[in-house]
Amino acid sequence: MIVILKDQIADAPADHGHLGARQQKTAGSQAPLLNKVKANGGTNVKSFVVGNAFSATVSPALRASLQADPAVAAVVADTQVQVAPVAGTKAKKDADTAAAPSGTSGDASKAVTGSNGQASQENATNTVCPSDPSKPLMEPEGLYSVHAYTGNGNPGVENLATGKGVKVAYIADALDPNNPDFIRADGSHAVVDYQDFSGEGWNTPSGGAAGVPLM
Repeated sequence: MIVILKDQIADAPADHGHLGARQQKTAGSQAPLLNKVKANGGTNVKSFVVGNAFSATVSPALRASLQADPAVAAVVADTQVQVAPVAGTKAKKDADTAAAPSGTSGDASKAVTGSNGQASQENATNTVCPSDPSKPLMEPEGLYSVHAYTGNGNPGVENLATGKGVKVAYIADALDPNNPDFIRADGSHAVVDYQDFSGEGWNTPSGGAAGVPLM
């Protein structure tokens, strides 16, 4: 589970100028809760600084106690996330099972079939970087679910809209509006306006602060 604290340390934002102070303040605010977790048998404890929160494996009773604590904003339980369409995954599993030699099971390798249609044998030894670069694993980045890539029965953004005439607010840090990647073939700029909320300039090395260019 993940425990999110109510106090998100607004006076020490998560940028390079306040990181030390934020680490100290998050440690101090989390300490009473972490002591409770450890004293009651909690395991796999991990603290976070950018968001004032921590994760741990605890008993149902301890989870209920943490939920009732006035310093806690929310307790989020572990959830299994389906990263590939159910229909496509089931069809591929059925095909692997049917193709398995007699006396073996199609999922005997315990490999997860890739959302791009890779065979389970490929994923059994190469779940991050497939040997065929033309068949990258898409779903770990959620590229199908956000329609960034066409495939697996899902249309990509290029098949849904052109984006012509649409302005997009984009939150980023250390973004250079004059980067050649943001200049179109006709010489016009994709970034038409931007606002620096950090006060440090867009060309300052990134420390977690953000600006919002309007594209």
